[in-house]
Amino acid sequence: MASICADERAVSILHGTVDLLSEQQSIQPGHAILLGLHFRLEKGWHIYWVNPGDSGEPPRLEWRLPAGLRAGAIEWPTPSRLPIPPVISPDGVMIYDGAIDDKPTSDKADIPTYRNYVSLALSEAMAGKPVRTPTSRPYGCSVKYAH
Repeated sequence: MASICADERAVSILHGTVDLLSEQQSIQPGHAILLGLHFRLEKGWHIYWVNPGDSGEPPRLEWRLPAGLRAGAIEWPTPSRLPIPPVISPDGVMIYDGAIDDKPTSDKADIPTYRNYVSLALSEAMAGKPVRTPTSRPYGCSVKYAH
């Protein structure tokens, strides 16, 4: 088990590091705060979901909280298929997730003006730059298959 404090960044764990994530900068009395964990694992290692099957176990947390604070149960969102696979860096970090481009249209006239998010994310990552648009709203696909 690793201790994670709000004033720390990544904490070393066996075969990787973990970051504590929060959208809020502070905890307000009487209000809930939702936290997340970002695991960065060595190549070849992975973690399990709440229902790992026969071969593993999910992450466990042991909170050491100040008086007056309590932690609720871990929320395990149900996995779902991704409509478009995200772009994953060689070290296993998701660098882009969302729509392929910014034009939810099938009009060929729009092609010259569209912004290809996937191509831009790959170009920026390959150049060693941070991805400027790491997420966008996916809009679906109208690909039709001929029979």
